Amino acid sequence: MSSSDPTPAPSTGGSATRVGFWAAVLTVVVTAAFAGVGVTTPPRSGPFCQTACVPYPYVDVVQFIPRDSRMALTASIVSRICFSGSS
Repeated sequence: MSSSDPTPAPSTGGSATRVGFWAAVLTVVVTAAFAGVGVTTPPRSGPFCQTACVPYPYVDVVQFIPRDSRMALTASIVSRICFSGSS
């Protein structure tokens, strides 16, 4: 081999790998929780609504905002995990 051949860079240690691994594991766990909350949230309007439906023009939907915000909370947690692991 000549001296101009590229050589692999030395490993920087396992801490970056461990952080990436645990960020990935945490992302999977929180995403699974997010999917569970999203799937089990019953619709308040549309063809799949069975009880307590809100008819069009949806003026009474304000009373359901706190319950429906749980899905948005888990989504924001997933996005923070994903972006914190990519630094």
